[in-house]
Amino acid sequence: MLGRDFRDHVSELIHPRFEKCREQAKHDFSQRSADMAARGLLHSGAPLAAHHEACVKQVEARVAIVWEALQGVMSAMAVPYSNTLAADLKAELEYYVPMSLWELPESYSKVGSPNMPNLLAEFHQGLRENRARELTKAGAEIELHVESLRTKREATTQPATKEYEQKFKILLSPAQARKDFEEWQERLGPGNRPIAVLFVDVDSFKALNTRYTETKVDQTVLPEAQRLISDFVRCRGEGYRQGGDEFIVILPNHDTSEAMAFAGKLRSSFEEHVFDVQGSSERLTVSIGVGLWPEHGSTYEEILEKANTAEKVAKASRNTVKLIQLTQDQQRPLPRSGLSEPAQRLAVLLNMRSEAGHEHDPLLEANEVLEALGLPEEDVAVAAEELEEKGWVTLSKDPGMGKTGFSAMWPAPTLFFETDPVLKGWDAQTDANILAATLIATGMDGVCLSEVDKTLTWGPRRLNPAASFLALNGYVKPSNTMSALPYVYTRLFVTPRTRRFATGA
Repeated sequence: MLGRDFRDHVSELIHPRFEKCREQAKHDFSQRSADMAARGLLHSGAPLAAHHEACVKQVEARVAIVWEALQGVMSAMAVPYSNTLAADLKAELEYYVPMSLWELPESYSKVGSPNMPNLLAEFHQGLRENRARELTKAGAEIELHVESLRTKREATTQPATKEYEQKFKILLSPAQARKDFEEWQERLGPGNRPIAVLFVDVDSFKALNTRYTETKVDQTVLPEAQRLISDFVRCRGEGYRQGGDEFIVILPNHDTSEAMAFAGKLRSSFEEHVFDVQGSSERLTVSIGVGLWPEHGSTYEEILEKANTAEKVAKASRNTVKLIQLTQDQQRPLPRSGLSEPAQRLAVLLNMRSEAGHEHDPLLEANEVLEALGLPEEDVAVAAEELEEKGWVTLSKDPGMGKTGFSAMWPAPTLFFETDPVLKGWDAQTDANILAATLIATGMDGVCLSEVDKTLTWGPRRLNPAASFLALNGYVKPSNTMSALPYVYTRLFVTPRTRRFATGA
């Protein structure tokens, strides 16, 4: 059981952040409501949809806040491994994320719309599913964290089996990095939770050696840098010395946004740290490249190479973090598409900005596109026309839209069908075949897309293009209601064509 002191410390950490989270939710809800009113969406379901979106963000934010607080207190109090630790942590997490916090105002139940009872039922069902999904994801991290504690406990009673680098023996060796990656790779399984690899390189290291000599730097700066990385990565993954002033960090169960956020914090910790070089104070910065399995490769060597490539791009600016997806082959990101370079860059922007992988996500205004691409208005106008001709985007053309030829744009499902295989590493048609077989295996005529995702664990960003492929090609009959978000459909209904598609008949 977790003691009272533990719970008190957790409570002290999370409640101030909860208050900020609530204020942000109110602000987001007001903005979304105002936006809906401006667009004329005044029907009874519109404010409920805005409320649903705000609640979903609150759930996700609360889970993240509580899990971060639990990790911090566990580290500070050196909580040991026990057989009940994982269950205790999950119970603590659920305690702070109860469904009762998101009860709807009474005004919704008094709305005279005949469809309101159905909308309210869908609201609660959607929120329950979102809460369960976020708790499941955090629960997987808890299991991984507790497993690392168990492993460390066993290591204290058994001869060390980990292979450390020979010079300083603070971080593990490059060979151990490959072994650990492959072990995590086997444990997490393909298509499920990702593994992030960070390639960290100290900026201006040769100049530092010149000022103080390599011997002094080896005795002071490098050990301190290793300890900084080792302390920072604790309970999240492992750190390794690649050689010289280069380090590797491996983060199991970290997706793109989580890995980039971690890398940003690691970069900041170096920037703020004061290194003592035999009485002299020095501040160092690092450049970090990020690659992810299985998105950027199938083996450790492939991911490491991609992370190293991204690091080299980061090194050109120094003190920055780069993701391989955003740095690799910028001139021709989609060379087989037949599009011009500006059109390819626009397609990549839409793909990467999408969190759910279906039309209207993302919806980008012309000024956002111009800022992100850094291209002249005329080039953006031509790029937008190219994508519109291919059926990859829909353009909103209003008076006063300027030289870009549009005021806003959003992707069509075909954009994801065509670009995901290159940019994300998965293919909508192949995934659609797997999805069809999964629907049939349930034995039900109509299946909730969110329930299917509990089996496939792809997340909306991968599942939605596959579902759209089935629906647009007539392989399933889709049903869509307000509660579908963040999934493109609420339900998919199996037809004879579904079975033929799944079996290849």
